[in-house]
Amino acid sequence: MKRALFVLSFLLFPLPALAAEEGDAPAPASDDAHLRGLEVTLRPTVGGGSGTSPITVSGNSADAPAVFRSNVAPYGLAGGTGMQIGYRFHPMFSAGIRGDYQHYTADAPNDGTKDLSRNSESVGLYARLYPLALSHTLRQKLDPWVGAGVMYVRDAQSFSRQEQNVNATWEIESHAVGIPIGIGFDYRVTDWLSAGPSVEYVIMNPVVGCAKANAPGIPEQRICTDDTSGKSGGLVASSAGTWNAGLTLRVTPF
Repeated sequence: MKRALFVLSFLLFPLPALAAEEGDAPAPASDDAHLRGLEVTLRPTVGGGSGTSPITVSGNSADAPAVFRSNVAPYGLAGGTGMQIGYRFHPMFSAGIRGDYQHYTADAPNDGTKDLSRNSESVGLYARLYPLALSHTLRQKLDPWVGAGVMYVRDAQSFSRQEQNVNATWEIESHAVGIPIGIGFDYRVTDWLSAGPSVEYVIMNPVVGCAKANAPGIPEQRICTDDTSGKSGGLVASSAGTWNAGLTLRVTPF
């Protein structure tokens, strides 16, 4: 009997120590690490549109500056950057706020137009879907996405031109609601950093546009697309969309 108790105590004695060691072992890292939480994206881009002004005059009046004519395209590619800050609620879904800026190259028409410049700014909301996020194998390195959103877009142009023997300064602003649709192919460089190419097309829904001219000794002239007084001269806002391609740099730090 004593021998049996001795053997039993010898066999059971290591168990408490083994259980303690197992209890002290760190828990395995979550398979969702860096696929949930804060999401910060920086995206340098190059893009463009139709090349024409978002605000044009119907009939291509010969009296209007060439910039306003729908058959004149003085604008080329636009360099810019975008930033997004959001939250990845689930490995497959994230949403947040976004802001974008673009500056266009410009070739002034040969009608006396000088110092032609154009840029656009936008702010809005975005949502993304990550279709490979449910694959535990693929999502370790690949994290492609499709995205959409809604944003307010302000487009501003300026130039100078001789008007009635004086140098007039023109300022043009258009306001629109943009619907961006994009796709990206991100590669997970590290657990928390992804990078890859992306493209986006923005459907423009114009709201209003205005143009004003200032010249020494002449009262300011201002006309808008929603002007119903008969002074607008057929000024219309274009619904042409814009596109951009860029490099997405996305950080999910937690």
